[in-house]
Amino acid sequence: MHPNHIDIAIHRNADYLQEWQFCDNQGQPINIDDIDFSMKVRENAGQGPVVVTADVVRTDVINGRVQFKILGAAFSAIEGQTELVKLAYDIVMTYSDGIKFVPVEGHIILVPGVTY
Repeated sequence: MHPNHIDIAIHRNADYLQEWQFCDNQGQPINIDDIDFSMKVRENAGQGPVVVTADVVRTDVINGRVQFKILGAAFSAIEGQTELVKLAYDIVMTYSDGIKFVPVEGHIILVPGVTY
């Protein structure tokens, strides 16, 4: 199964805080009690160092709800302060037996902020 592709816009002068719900193939929420989540951002997919790692909180393990938080200031070292900048990210689910699964991947679109 291929990961879902979802692009996320983040303003450089604001933070990204979003709760996601993970479901099975029939659309039913999955129990995520034994699953760890990570979201990492790189300038290019599969290349170079990780530039940002999201803070992750499982908010409702029975109903598959996870909150991802990235501070806009975390991107201050990324060039192009006054233009749209595209970065790559993915979410990795790691099960208790060590199996890893990537349900979502896409681009972080950094948007220049008007107010600083």
